[in-house]
Amino acid sequence: MASPGPVGWPHALVCLLLVAPLCGAQDHPLLQVEAATTLERGVLRAETGVALVEDLSLPLTGLKVRQVRLFDTGFSYGLADNVEIELRTPIILLDTSRHVWDSGDVDLSFKVRLPRALGASALAFRAGMILPETSDTYGLGNDQISVRADFLATWLRTRYQVHLNMGAIIQDDPVTQRSQNDLLRYGVAIIYNGRISPMIELSGRAGPGGPGTDDIHNLLAGLRVRRGRMCVDAGLSAGLNRDNHRYGAIIGVTWEGRVR
Repeated sequence: MASPGPVGWPHALVCLLLVAPLCGAQDHPLLQVEAATTLERGVLRAETGVALVEDLSLPLTGLKVRQVRLFDTGFSYGLADNVEIELRTPIILLDTSRHVWDSGDVDLSFKVRLPRALGASALAFRAGMILPETSDTYGLGNDQISVRADFLATWLRTRYQVHLNMGAIIQDDPVTQRSQNDLLRYGVAIIYNGRISPMIELSGRAGPGGPGTDDIHNLLAGLRVRRGRMCVDAGLSAGLNRDNHRYGAIIGVTWEGRVR
C-alpha cells in the first residue's frame, strides 16, 4: 500500500500536466457497463485517463470531498477467442479537499463469452475482485476485499449497440464485525455507431447496505472519437442519490492491438 500524505495544488497540477498528453483515446474508463464481447486471442487493450468527481461521500465518514483519479489505468488481454482477463487501478488517487493521496484499489477480473441466446449478439459471464490499496485511515477507501459476478448481454445493430449488465457484489460491512452485505449490480449503456459516437449509461448498485456499502446510482453521458487503433472518450456524470457524488468529468485514451 502506498503511504498517504499531504498534497498541494502544485503537485496535482504537475500530475495533470503529465497525464494530459496521454489523453488521446479510451474505452473502459468512461463506461462502467461492460460489453459481452471479448478480445481476440493475443490482442491487448491498454487505457488510461483522468477522472474528477465533486462532492463525493467518503466511506464511513460521510465527508463530501473533491476526488481526482490520475492515470486511471487498465489492461485487458485475450487469452482465448472467448476468454479475456483485465487489470485496472488508478495509480494516484487524490483527495484535493483534504490534501491527501494514495494508490487506488486494484481490480482483477476475467470474462468468458457464452453461447448466444435471447436474440443477443453476445452473452458473457464476468467475475472479479477488488484488492484494497486505499487506506481507510484517510477516508479514501474501506480497506476491504469485495467479490462480484455479472451476466452480460450485448445487442449490436447497424446504427447503435446496447449493453446490459446484471449481477451481484459481496462486500464486507465496515461498521459491523464479521458481516457482509450482498448488493445487486446493474447497468445499461447505449452507444451510437460512428466515427464520433455519442453514448449514455445508467449504472449502480442497490441492496440492504449501510455506511460504506450504500446504494449508488449514476448517470453518464459522453462522446467517443475513433481513429485507427486508438479512440478518445470524454464524458460527464451525475450521481442520482444522496450518498453518491454530485457530478463528475472524465477523459482518457485507449489503444488496442495484437501483441502476438
